[in-house]
Amino acid sequence: MPLTNMATRLDISEAEWQIVAETLARYLPGRCVWAFGSRATGRHLKKYSDLDLAVAGELSWADKGRVLDSLDESPVHFKVDLVGLQGLDQDFRRRIERDFVVLQRGTGDEETGDLEPQATAPSS
Repeated sequence: MPLTNMATRLDISEAEWQIVAETLARYLPGRCVWAFGSRATGRHLKKYSDLDLAVAGELSWADKGRVLDSLDESPVHFKVDLVGLQGLDQDFRRRIERDFVVLQRGTGDEETGDLEPQATAPSS
């Protein structure tokens, strides 16, 4: 999605969208990332609503910390929350699946950005 369209969709400035996009590309290269919540849906959106992000697969504490620290130190005017989809509560996953916006497409196995529930191992 072009820069202006994504910024408008998330109700953030183009400069803020550029910072978010560059941060994701730098610290989560090749990973699918989605926005969800009020900034993705436009419902109950306020000027200082946070930006909720979900990353395909597992999200290490180190990667999460790098992304959040970088955005905290940037001039964006909103808080960012970041979760990994792997191991996430299924009810919460379904909430994300209802309304999400693809911010960054993945490569390889994560290219499609599949949000289907993770397969579980059969019980013994």
